[in-house]
Amino acid sequence: MTSPQQRNVGTYDEYLELPEFRDRGWRLVRENRLDPDLALGWSLHMPYELGDGQVVDAPGPVHTPKKGLKKMFGTDMAGTYRQMLANSWGVHDRDETLGTVQNLLEYAGDPGYRAMLPALRQLLTVPVGQRPGYLASIAEMVRGAVDDSVTDEQVVAEVNRVVGPFLVPESVLALPAALPPDTVGWDTARALRVLWMAHGAGFVTEQDAEPFVRAALDLTRQVYGSWREHADGFLVGRAQWVEAVDDSSLEYAGGMATALHHPDSPWVLTPLR
Repeated sequence: MTSPQQRNVGTYDEYLELPEFRDRGWRLVRENRLDPDLALGWSLHMPYELGDGQVVDAPGPVHTPKKGLKKMFGTDMAGTYRQMLANSWGVHDRDETLGTVQNLLEYAGDPGYRAMLPALRQLLTVPVGQRPGYLASIAEMVRGAVDDSVTDEQVVAEVNRVVGPFLVPESVLALPAALPPDTVGWDTARALRVLWMAHGAGFVTEQDAEPFVRAALDLTRQVYGSWREHADGFLVGRAQWVEAVDDSSLEYAGGMATALHHPDSPWVLTPLR
């Protein structure tokens, strides 16, 4: 795939519209076996694992663990999912899966982002090279809004976490200039990612997952007016979670572009609301 520079792409909006994201030569699979809201809820796991033959409106197959050494070392998909859940999420069984998903949905969104959103919107009207000069004034604003028990070091760290990704030149390509109302999309997508892997690992059934899948979709609809806003919220939330914008940020933006434009994507066929 040609780079953004080779395609003379200069903005996030232009990057999402690159034709190679619309047609990667992939066949995304819609099983069309669940009711529409439940199918849309499962689609929140995009952009994870998008690829040829990926099921996008249901959890996909349960992977049966193999025996012996292959089971022990996770060389089958069930083992891979179990290893990823254990290493990244501390999840080892059904109860831990559902508890983790519950927490992601209950605390979805970012209070720091919401508090700094007016300042961020103002910051994004400034050329990216000039933005670092406004960091001190944003920190001063936050300092005046929080309790005295919060240290100056904590204020600076929080401002750097929320604002920092928008200070680097790459942010113009990887992050939206029109900011979403919250970063709930990052948390709902991660909740569905955990459910997807846990289902593939055999930890949970579709029936176990269903109320959480529906809750994730309801929450997404409460916050966003469109799939594009959801995608924006995911990408901003991820950048603030990793506190960086890098090549992986562009990869995730490309995945969201595919989810937004691929003719087999549920998001193309059904509006969020």
